[in-house]
Amino acid sequence: MEDKNLREIDYLRISIIDRCNFKCLYCVDEKRDYEKELNGDYLRVEEIEHIVKLFAKIGVSKIKLTGGEPLMRKDIVSIVRRISKVEGIKKVTLTTNGVLLPNYLEELIKAGLNSVNISLDAIEADKFNYITKQDVLESILTNIKYSAKMIETKINSLIIKEINEDEIIRLVEFAREIRIPIRFIELMPIGCGTGYKPLRQEEIYKVIVDKYGKFTESSESFGNGPARYIKSEENNITIGFISALSECFCSSCNRIRITSAGYLKACLHSRDSLNIRPLLGSIADEQILAIIKNSIYNKPVQHNLLEEVSKETKTMIEIGG
Repeated sequence: MEDKNLREIDYLRISIIDRCNFKCLYCVDEKRDYEKELNGDYLRVEEIEHIVKLFAKIGVSKIKLTGGEPLMRKDIVSIVRRISKVEGIKKVTLTTNGVLLPNYLEELIKAGLNSVNISLDAIEADKFNYITKQDVLESILTNIKYSAKMIETKINSLIIKEINEDEIIRLVEFAREIRIPIRFIELMPIGCGTGYKPLRQEEIYKVIVDKYGKFTESSESFGNGPARYIKSEENNITIGFISALSECFCSSCNRIRITSAGYLKACLHSRDSLNIRPLLGSIADEQILAIIKNSIYNKPVQHNLLEEVSKETKTMIEIGG
């Protein structure tokens, strides 16, 4: 369906868990005890399926499962199997840190998973450990290579000034080696991210061009959302940019979110949310759809992140990446 600004909303991101086995510095506040604060009452498989069926009726065709770390859900295969069978759903994808991927990937593919995004912010071990608070880099690199042989795979990298800006070329070289796209995502001023300075798209682009020479714009779509891609055929490199600050893509935003607790967020950076979980099974689907349609229709026109931090006060692990 379209919102009031005539944007076609066809992409639903569902956070299925607000726990993670990493503690990335821009996502998790180490001073907080999430185990005590969050009750772990996630959406059940049948609730996720019900929600997907509702959204499919109003034109959503692409689903992204996020977290937290979605592979910490032991029923992840069942979730993928059930939502991939929903009429109207054309693509089911997953974002993960990759550490548990070998445990599930073959079954996930059989269940209907179409592609995987794996987060990787550093190739140098000490830097990786500093960002994630985990000493598992070699396993992650191995798992990315494994995934690339099995299913459409992309790397997501977040570059922060004075922390991992010297990792850009190493990350590109790794993606080039295994012939998969890498996407650089600008850090947004939300939650723990407000304490760090993002490296902007133009700064990342300059580092890459200085190393490899000119790139050409690519019209190919390698994902569900508004990423911009460039390619170097000569160097066998495909790079994407998701630049919420440098190139505000709000005018073409096609996504909405459901948190692991069942809250609908039409915009990541707005405090406004709607708890649809209590509605499931308690009122008719037509009534729920009317409520959902109203929320989508009134999706904010755009964020104002260049002038202020996000109005959302929760951390990304709570909202869903």
